[in-house]
Amino acid sequence: MSGQPYEAGVADAPGDRPHEHSRNSDAEQAILAATERLLAETSLHELSVAQIISAAGISRATFYFYFGSKFAVLTALVDRAIGDIRSVSQQMLGRTGELPIEVAMRQRIQASARIWDANRAVFQATVENWNAIPELRTMWLSALGRLTKALATEIDRERALGRAPTGPDSHALAATLVWTTERCLYVSGLGLADTLDGEQSTVEALTRIWLGAMYGGGAGDHAAAA
Repeated sequence: MSGQPYEAGVADAPGDRPHEHSRNSDAEQAILAATERLLAETSLHELSVAQIISAAGISRATFYFYFGSKFAVLTALVDRAIGDIRSVSQQMLGRTGELPIEVAMRQRIQASARIWDANRAVFQATVENWNAIPELRTMWLSALGRLTKALATEIDRERALGRAPTGPDSHALAATLVWTTERCLYVSGLGLADTLDGEQSTVEALTRIWLGAMYGGGAGDHAAAA
């Protein structure tokens, strides 16, 4: 960063942003990167817009051109990370038939866990505050809702193809798996549980949970259909 403020324009008021996040502008990228760095050092409650502006090397007007609050910046960071997780899941689904189900599932959960770890400060701030801050609550429920919907569609497809047995309502099952994974990755990432002491143990436990829930007890022996 040069230290010179970007001058992108002035929104009518904080919260008014003239366009959707393109993430193509240097100023917007600077705001996102600065916020992510600061969240690794301070809590969301203590973080101020002034700190973000200073760390990003931008003007106050520029910040409010792109974001209405620090919560809006966090929302954009989470949206980006969730998008990465969804992209990984889609890539893994595209390999159906190439790998045994257990191997594919483990790789999928491991990739998601690594994205979570790479964005740990962002996810931690969200998980710890979403239920108390309406803006974050709406975003987090929507983000996990999209993951749940995609997983429910996958469960229905696997059942229709005969790879997975009939079981509980697919949306209820998908929601349970998504929320279980959220909690396990959060607890593991902070080292709050001795039995979830790192990526390997957490991924293995989650792999077994997902396989059992979606495919039944013998899922580990099944190969994905070609």
